[in-house]
Amino acid sequence: MTGVALLRSEWTKFRTVSGWVVGMVVAALLIVLIAVVTGASAVSRHGGGPVSAVPLGPGGEAVTDSFYFVHQPITGHGVLTASVTSLRATISGVRDPGPA
Repeated sequence: MTGVALLRSEWTKFRTVSGWVVGMVVAALLIVLIAVVTGASAVSRHGGGPVSAVPLGPGGEAVTDSFYFVHQPITGHGVLTASVTSLRATISGVRDPGPA
């Protein structure tokens, strides 16, 4: 039996068993319902308020990030080194564990 014929026969079997179709529809609706309920009740774990669209720093000021891309092809075997000048996260009420 070819792949197309096998796929067609499995699809026909799936459609003719009404419990399978109903089960798939119910499963899809449950996935959408869970996504809507959890998305509607999303809160920040840090302050208990709604999630801000703009990340805020410790003083309440908007956090900005700057970066740039550099592209250069590497032929053969190569090494890539990235320099990170600073990296620090502060959450109010949580002590900084220091470098990892």
